[in-house]
This record gives sequence, structure tokens and C-alpha cells, in this order.
Amino acid sequence: MQLTRTGDADQRLAAIAAVVRIDPRTKEEFVATLAGLLKQELAGSTAGLATLASAMSLLGECGPAARSATNVLLQATQHTNARVRGTALDALSKVDPDTFKNLRER
Repeated sequence: MQLTRTGDADQRLAAIAAVVRIDPRTKEEFVATLAGLLKQELAGSTAGLATLASAMSLLGECGPAARSATNVLLQATQHTNARVRGTALDALSKVDPDTFKNLRER
């Protein structure tokens, strides 16, 4: 569990992914951490696309338990990279289907 709190973003994401896949009941524990990592990566000018995609995919795996991450996922839908936007939309569809539907209807 220590690796989920220390290290660079990629190390933390890998550790969180492993824990969540081993014990899906831990999803809610990591939503705030994942949203924070995503927000940090979006704000950074050197954010790696793989890191962004991993954070969003993990939030998507959390489903509605990650609803508190809706705003940062919405922010990611405005990214300049099409892959990031697509991954954000996919995650949003799983995390907050109503918001996703409203976004698609605009």
C-alpha cells in the first residue's frame, strides 16, 4: 500500500491498479488520489499521455464510485489530444452516465 502514496505518478498508478484489481472493494479508497493525479497531470505541461490515459481508465473502472471525479474528467474532455479526450469520455460514461449523456447531447 505504501507505493500507492509515494513515487512518481506512473508508479502510483501502477500500484493503485494492482490493488484495485486484486480487491475491487478498495476502489472508493483511491478515487480522490486518482482524481488528484489526473488533475495534476492535466495542469502539467509535460503530462504523459499514457499517464493521463491510465488515470482515466482506472477512474472508469471505479464506475459510479468515482462520481466525485466528474469535474476533472470533464476537464480532460477538453484536452488537445484526441486520445485523451476519447479516454476521458469513455471513463465519464462509466463514472457518471447522466453527465456523459448530457455532454453528448450538446
